[in-house]
Amino acid sequence: MLCWDNQDGMSFVRLRIPEPFVALVQAVLESYEGLALVRTHDKEGSVMVVVTTDDQRDDVASVLADLGRTMLWVAEQGRGESLEQLLGSTQ
Repeated sequence: MLCWDNQDGMSFVRLRIPEPFVALVQAVLESYEGLALVRTHDKEGSVMVVVTTDDQRDDVASVLADLGRTMLWVAEQGRGESLEQLLGSTQ
């Protein structure tokens, strides 16, 4: 289950992805041009932040569900960070 956070019309979720699949998940989401912005939040822990508009959240969730059929990813509970904090704190 995805734990979406919302801020100013944007939805975002943190995902812990197995390291071998990080680039694949990013490539798949970015292949849907304009659907989502994907950023690595914690390289060591393989945590990604996926950002989309509130209107496209269901579409992103659908893509992530399809990916979840072939790999195990874990949605992380938000930690109260703002979207700016998440996108500005790549390591």
